[in-house]
Amino acid sequence: MVPISAHSSVDRHYYKVMTACLALIAILLGATLVASEPFARFLLSEGGPIETVSAAGYIVTVISLFREADLGFLKEHFHLVLLPLAMCLREMDFHVHFTTISITKSSFYVSGEVPLIEKIVVISILLVLLLAVVQMVRRHARAFLQNLREFDATAIAIMLAGACAVTAKALDGIGRKLSGFGIEVGANVEVVSLAAEEVLELGIPVFFMVALFSYFARDDGAAMHKRRG
Repeated sequence: MVPISAHSSVDRHYYKVMTACLALIAILLGATLVASEPFARFLLSEGGPIETVSAAGYIVTVISLFREADLGFLKEHFHLVLLPLAMCLREMDFHVHFTTISITKSSFYVSGEVPLIEKIVVISILLVLLLAVVQMVRRHARAFLQNLREFDATAIAIMLAGACAVTAKALDGIGRKLSGFGIEVGANVEVVSLAAEEVLELGIPVFFMVALFSYFARDDGAAMHKRRG
């Protein structure tokens, strides 16, 4: 374990930023839960304020990446642009609005109702995204784990973004998932899980931005990235 004093001033600054972000996420969740039902429904609705800000957060992340990095860096790390854009489109429900059936359903790929060209386009896009994920894991997984052990601020921010994503996914449709095990949940649990899911999804781009800015705040950001990843 690396003592706090061993970290740079940049790391210490972004530890504080992440603590503030976690506090704001908790406050937003609490405010959503105590708000009146109509207002809470407005906040959590499809296309509502929280979902819109979440989608905008991914766009801000990509714009910030273009601002901070040079063209060579972006070409070498195309996945850092492609994946946030894909997550933005997912947040905006593009996987539903522009296809015959949601592409997250297995029936999309086998149904005769879906045109062949539509399947080809979607599968091609998914293959590109898979390539981006494989590229990211191959290039950064080892360095990420090492940096995480050293309590590097950028790695911690990425870990928090991942934790938000995994937890939000686990909460999505929690009543339906638990009913498969014979467990029935009350309406209150459904409301809390929905609120937590939406707020945590907002946390994903927030911590992506923290990771980006903490990384490029270092004087040797691009060079360090090449050494580590």
